[in-house]
Amino acid sequence: MRNVMLRSCIILFSVSLIISGCTKKPSNYFRHITINGRNEIIGKYPIPDEMAPAINCYHFIYDDKNRITGIEYLKNNKLRQDDYFGVEKIKIEYSEDGEKRLFLSRKDKPKLNKDNVASMRIAYNEDGFPISITNYNKVGTITIDNDSAAAYSITPDKNGYKIKALRLQKNMKRYIEDEKPYEVRWKYNDEGHIEEESYFDKFGLPAENENYIASIAYTYDEQGNITEERYFGKDHQSHCPVFCSLAF
Repeated sequence: MRNVMLRSCIILFSVSLIISGCTKKPSNYFRHITINGRNEIIGKYPIPDEMAPAINCYHFIYDDKNRITGIEYLKNNKLRQDDYFGVEKIKIEYSEDGEKRLFLSRKDKPKLNKDNVASMRIAYNEDGFPISITNYNKVGTITIDNDSAAAYSITPDKNGYKIKALRLQKNMKRYIEDEKPYEVRWKYNDEGHIEEESYFDKFGLPAENENYIASIAYTYDEQGNITEERYFGKDHQSHCPVFCSLAF
């Protein structure tokens, strides 16, 4: 009887380990943040909870499905504006067909981010991959961002990575007459990092943005950090705009 009980205890203990391993929550704090090719917000370089008060970091908040529902940027354990988005807080709300990201001040008031947008609506396809992004201002009406786009129509690949995006006006029609590129395309390396970003006009020909760039090639280190950016014009010749820095 004792052996049976012992075996039962071992089995239960093993099952509990498996369950805890499968349901382990992701880290709560990260040193850095980025957006990947699937348009997901990703934390980089996790920090133990006990060390977070002494380190400038992002605090991730999750729901019971381990989805990110909030992000706070902390300096000396106090809310501060971050350098990546230009806001103190982000709130994420989910629905069956997408999500909404709200950019907030430390007092939970709508705040314009670095793209001049206070919130964005991301629509998913049946596979859960982003297929459109719509920009909103502080009062919840559609607005244009710093690229003069009110929305983007996105084409994902079979793994959910965006490979093409079209700029849309407030009436959700395509831009075809302004001087900005009509279309953006991306290519990825084997690790899922963007290795090339290219711009095209309405005829599908290479187009230059306001900085005379038609494409950008990226190089990464083993941790997935960008170590080099190379810029090219429509003539495919490498050049470096005044603002650029090739070393990070």
